[in-house]
Amino acid sequence: MPLDARTLLSGPRGRRLCLAVACLDPRSDIPQVAALGELLFYATYNLETARGQGGTMFGWGAPRPLPEPSVEEIVDALNAIPLTDLSSADLLEALAISVDSARYWQEPDGSDELLSDARLATPLQRIAEHTVASPSATWLSSSIATEQWAVTFRDLFLQRPPPPVAALALKQWHTAAVEEERIAVRDRPSDATAALSGTWWSRPPDDPAVTTRAVPEAGPVGVWLVEDRLDSEPADAQRVHYAPTVRVFEILGSESWAELCRSYPLSVTAGRRHDWYQTTGRIGEWMMPNWSLVARDYDAVHLSVAAYLSSAGIAIPVDDDVASVIAGWNPDETYWLTDVVRGEFSETSWMRDERTLRWHPIARL
Repeated sequence: MPLDARTLLSGPRGRRLCLAVACLDPRSDIPQVAALGELLFYATYNLETARGQGGTMFGWGAPRPLPEPSVEEIVDALNAIPLTDLSSADLLEALAISVDSARYWQEPDGSDELLSDARLATPLQRIAEHTVASPSATWLSSSIATEQWAVTFRDLFLQRPPPPVAALALKQWHTAAVEEERIAVRDRPSDATAALSGTWWSRPPDDPAVTTRAVPEAGPVGVWLVEDRLDSEPADAQRVHYAPTVRVFEILGSESWAELCRSYPLSVTAGRRHDWYQTTGRIGEWMMPNWSLVARDYDAVHLSVAAYLSSAGIAIPVDDDVASVIAGWNPDETYWLTDVVRGEFSETSWMRDERTLRWHPIARL
């Protein structure tokens, strides 16, 4: 089912995508974009400062007193933004901004808090309808693409070790996850509001392979969409081959995720309650999928972009007393739970332009 505007706006990452579309080119000479950017800057700064997170504003250019934009002013500014056609690269750039701003180990930032204000629903609806109607957005709700690419960043911090056999990787992951929860039950306070952090992600283990599709004229999605991005290094992409008979579980939205948790449960309350309270505000029991059990029935799990935009970072009810969070999983990623075959060499290489923040192909080194 195609992504609709209402679904897009139901999640923090979807709302942040709409804001990115509205402010897609802050370097442009469009006065409405500049005006909106200034209002957002001070509004988000004030929100974060009010909760003790904002830094100190200083310098010759800082106005005194600092402006305090109203939500109504931001509504008017959003309504004034001219909306133009989105190319594949435009959409991926806006998606990258939303993805990069995700965080599951602390409170939502000022922009995410601001965008959750119900008074912004109408102007965001206009942008959301424009976004989902774009021909470049047709793939956002798609299941796993036939052609898959594994991306390796040359930045040493982001490189993964050679993958072990899938069954061994999952066994090691499960042993570590159970031990981590046992230690957290013993050592961590049950008060979810305690200032602690630890493991906050709920994705499968990185081995044996993580892949995405490629978008025409823009390249592999995996070079663009990285949460909490730290790199601007070149990236190499390899085609990944898999049998057409593979069993893929498709995460299409929050209910798909809840189904995974119910069918293959792993309790993670003690280890994740503090981080997930920070990002969702919920206090209670937590669960995530037990990927070693999922691997008995499926070869891979794919998170659609639509599911990510609508459901990542929120408390997803699993049953009356338990919830879960999709955290640390980039959109359109497929995590393979069984072994797949990579190409023998990198078929394409990509570099991000620091000026435009867009990825472009480069000669292989």
